Amino acid sequence: FWGGGVGAIRFDADGAIREAYPILTDTCLNCAGGPTPWNTWLSCEEVDWGRVFECDPLAPGSQGQARPALGIFRHEAAAVDPVHRCLYLTEDQRDGLLYRFTPSRYPDLSEGGLAAAEIRGTGALSAIRPGEKRPVVWHDLPNPQPVAGGAQNPAFYPAEERATRYQLDAPTRFARGEGCWYANGSLYFATTADSRVWKLDTVAQTLELVYDLARSRPPELQDPDNVFAAPNGDLYVAEDAGDLQIVALTPSGQARPFAQLTGRTGTEITGPALSPDGRRMYFSEQHNPGTTFEVTGPFL
Repeated sequence: FWGGGVGAIRFDADGAIREAYPILTDTCLNCAGGPTPWNTWLSCEEVDWGRVFECDPLAPGSQGQARPALGIFRHEAAAVDPVHRCLYLTEDQRDGLLYRFTPSRYPDLSEGGLAAAEIRGTGALSAIRPGEKRPVVWHDLPNPQPVAGGAQNPAFYPAEERATRYQLDAPTRFARGEGCWYANGSLYFATTADSRVWKLDTVAQTLELVYDLARSRPPELQDPDNVFAAPNGDLYVAEDAGDLQIVALTPSGQARPFAQLTGRTGTEITGPALSPDGRRMYFSEQHNPGTTFEVTGPFL
């Protein structure tokens, strides 16, 4: 499993590549991750014993620092809420949780508390319809760092020794939480196994269903994964397989295919992200070897 890591590409203002280099090596199945407001990169390991590593994108070499206080589990993505000084984390399991980490001394991520979300209201999570909002409450985990990811079978171990998603009874289980992104008081995240995209209002602490493949006509977005919120309100969502598309979810509720890879199998789209001026979009595909693409805009 070892041999994963993170690379960085530096561009000039006109988009010309200046250099490329590693910023993290010898980790395991690094997945979506996410940026911080203090200009570091959080890389997430997608394995049962996975950790989050904090890296400096401007410093070549393997200089990432492990942040085990953010939990030991099958991490996917991380997003920082700078207003409430906390982080949200997704878990790529079919019965995974949505987590919130509150640092003891923001923005230092070496210590803090980890909690899991419970979505309250009448009816199961699967019954929520687009536009419906439900209240969210948080429950502290007894042990965010179980040994080697914790026992996966909860029946034979005390709560504090179990995997994080089995330590509490109340939290709501999501069908493979994947990409997440914070923007303007909201956390957006995708659940791939049921092809849904969600919006967590971080002020009101309510959860709203933004997109649902089962109720979408036409069904444009399948297997949503990585998420990016543009400044104009568009939410770009990359498909994990599906039709290998990036689909833009507009503030008016439309789902518009934006880009598509053709002639490829056994891969998925990762990213996307915009340049600071909004003139270029970057995304990659998970082929072996992978490829990074640039699409010129503007997108704002």
